[in-house]
This record gives sequence, C-alpha cells and structure tokens, in this order.
Amino acid sequence: MYPSELHEFDELYAVSDLHLGGEDRFPIFTEAAGKAFRAFCERIGKTTKRTAFVVNGDLVDFLAEKDARYFDPSSAADKLGRIAGDRAFKPVFEGLSAITASPHCHMAITIGNHDIELALPWVQEKLVSLVAASAEARARVTLSLDGTGYRCKVGGTRVVCIHGNDVDYWNLNDYEAIRRAKRRRNFGAAPLEWVPNAGTKLVVDVMNQLKREYSFVNLLKPEIPAVVPILVALDPAIEGLARSAAQIAGKLAWDFSRHKADLLGETPTLRSEPDEALLAMHQAAQPFQSQRSAAEILTETERRFEEQVDPYSLASDADEQLGYIRSAYEWFRGNPSEAAREALERLAGEKSFEMGHEDAQAKALDQLIGAGASVVIAGHTHLERSHGRKDGGWYLNSGTWTQLMRVEKKHWETSKGFEPLWVAITRGSPDALKNFVKETRTIAAVRSSGRGVTAALLHIDDAGAETVVAGSSQRVAG
Repeated sequence: MYPSELHEFDELYAVSDLHLGGEDRFPIFTEAAGKAFRAFCERIGKTTKRTAFVVNGDLVDFLAEKDARYFDPSSAADKLGRIAGDRAFKPVFEGLSAITASPHCHMAITIGNHDIELALPWVQEKLVSLVAASAEARARVTLSLDGTGYRCKVGGTRVVCIHGNDVDYWNLNDYEAIRRAKRRRNFGAAPLEWVPNAGTKLVVDVMNQLKREYSFVNLLKPEIPAVVPILVALDPAIEGLARSAAQIAGKLAWDFSRHKADLLGETPTLRSEPDEALLAMHQAAQPFQSQRSAAEILTETERRFEEQVDPYSLASDADEQLGYIRSAYEWFRGNPSEAAREALERLAGEKSFEMGHEDAQAKALDQLIGAGASVVIAGHTHLERSHGRKDGGWYLNSGTWTQLMRVEKKHWETSKGFEPLWVAITRGSPDALKNFVKETRTIAAVRSSGRGVTAALLHIDDAGAETVVAGSSQRVAG
C-alpha cells in the first residue's frame, strides 16, 4: 500500500539493476556480489536511524530466464521462486529480508523493464513473501510497480526514486496493457498476445540466441541499437538477425509516436478525418521518416551488393538508426573487425563513464519531474552519475551490480588498439574477456546529519563496507 503522506527518513539507500536471473556460463551477477549485498544489508538492518532502502527497478531479469518470453504472467511467480533459490542470488533475498526485519527500516520496490511481471498482483505476493518473513515485516514494504516511482523525504528534503526506462523509447512499459492482462486473468479469460517494446524484442529475439555462442553479449546491458552492428560483424549470417532488427526499429518508431501522443497502452484506429491525437502521432514520427522502412533499407542494400553498387550510398538513410549498413559493408569487404570497431566507437562515446556527464536520461527525467524533487535517483543505464539538476537539485544514477564490459577510448580509437578487444570478443571465454570486464557495486545514498543533507554514490566491498565514490558527494540541504 502506498502511504497518503510522504514517509520521512534520516537516511535512504537505493540500488538498481541487479538483474538476478539466468543460468548462463558467464553470469552478469556473481556469487561474490550476492554475498557483498547481503553483508551491506545486514549492516544497514542494525541501524537505529529511520532508514529507507529502495530497490529501484530490475531487481530480477525475467528475460534472462530459460524459455524467456516477452511477458509471462503464468510462469513469472515460479521463475521468481527459482531465482530466489539460486545459489548466486539467494544472498540478495536474505539481505532484503534483513532490511524488512528491522523495525527502523522501510523498503520500497519500484519497477524496471526486465521485471515488468512484478506489476502483477500474484507475482507481487510471491515477491513480498520472499523479502518479508512476518506480518510486521510486510507492513514495512511499499510497492510502487506502476512506473510512478517512489517519493519520500530525507531530513526534510524531497527525494524521488524512479528506474528511468520510461523516458527511454526502446524500453517503455505499457502499463495499460498490463492492466488489461490482470483484468483478463481475474475474469478467467485467455491472455491476449503481448506486443513487446523494442528493447524487450531485441533481448528475446536476438540477444538471448546470440549469447549462447557469444557470451560477452550478456555484458552489453542495457541493450542499445549499436550492439546490432557488432553482432553482425561477428556473424552476418545469423539467421533472422536482419529481419529482427527491422522489426525492432519499426516497433521503436511506433512506441515513440504513441508515447508522444499519450496513446501508449491503446491501439489507435484510423479515422476518416484525422483528430489531434493522430496528427500529434504523425508529427512525432517525423524523425523516423528518413529511416523509411528498415526492411526496405536492408533489402535495398542486399540488392546493391549483388549488383556491386557501393552500399555507402545508403548510409545516410539508416546508419544512425540501425548502424547496420556500414557494418555489413565492412564485412562484405572482408574486414569484420573494422566493422565492429566502428560500431563500438558509436556505442562507447567518450563520456559513457564520466560520472558528471548529463546524459539523455538525466535530461529527460529533469523535464519529467521538474522541481518536484530536490534529489532524483535513477538506474537503467548501468552508468554511475552524480551531478546537478537544471532546477537546482541533484541527480544520482546508482549504476549496477552486474559485470559490465568497460571499453575505453584507446580500445576503439584505432584499429591497432582494438585488436586485443577483438581477440577477446571472438574467443568469448571469461578468461579472455577479464581485462575488459568490471564489476562495480554501487549504492546511491541520501543522508541527513547535523550538517545538512548529503547525496552521494557508494561502492561496496566484499565485506559489505562502503566507500564514498570520489567526486560524487554533494550537500543538497543545510
């Protein structure tokens, strides 16, 4: 139940993007991370201060499970039970239980884009039973699983925690469709076919198939368009990849238009005379017009290749949207590593790992939330952030606890510098990739003291002890 009045706390800790799930040979969440998480939670559970612990989206990853589906109302509760019992993930649930067992702590859980089944009441019931062992503990849990985030106060300072995927057109959650799924279940009706967002479609239709052979794919989260050309460079003959990419691009454009027209969750029907909503959809879709149909572009590229026409003539139409044409052309020239390097250059950028960089998500959340919060805490991008907001507040992104490939400029700036990474990618083993993989266990913290309220990022070591991330701490009140 969500409180009618804002909860007030002395301290708040927020974690996101644990992505618990899957049984891959190269898991992105390790046993060591689980034990560290439990140790941190057990330490927080001993506090005598009024403390909030926010699980800020993508706690679990239903898309990483075997037999992953776009949306799985019937099996999600069972999958959640399996995840909670997994050797690597069990310590996380034990840690969360230590939080809810404390009379001084309160837990809030928000939703992400890899755990949307948590919006279903029967899955929520399973989740609460796993993190709260008693009626008293259950009363200390707030579920905010409709995309609105969690709002509270720390030392009188307003804080909003929200995952952040709902300002990402690749990963919009369709809450109206979820509501219809709940209603049909309540009525005993057969579920309707689920139409996934572009990001989910990319994971299920492409990523999950490829990671069986290319284990590094699991480390490229969150999935973004530039991943596609890297995979094409590795194996352009992957069955259905081009077709899937075209469908994904089309769904991305459709979700963008519907979101801009405030129609997400509905299926607009054409009318003889356009109304304002349909006109708005048309205007919102204009940025995608240069893309034409992704399927048309790919078909045209294949035709030109067969006719020995330079495919670069099409690059201006599609390169920014799919990044596909250029990579395919480099492969056809017999230079797959160069195709992958150029794709990675688009993927990495120079500011991906700059903590003070105001990325697109931060800007979008600024516009969405406005002056409604002094501190905004998000996740989703898996990239740590700590910087000021346009309205004078502070923005934190809690990064992730998963393993990530961290590629620096020196690795993609030149062909020579890229060679060690290319060798590691093509070999695909954990040992080969270890020099490019980093595990950073990050917690966002807002804490009140006699000197005011401070926001910061924390790194957690194996023993559950914290270290304030250099340059991330900021006094936001007092």
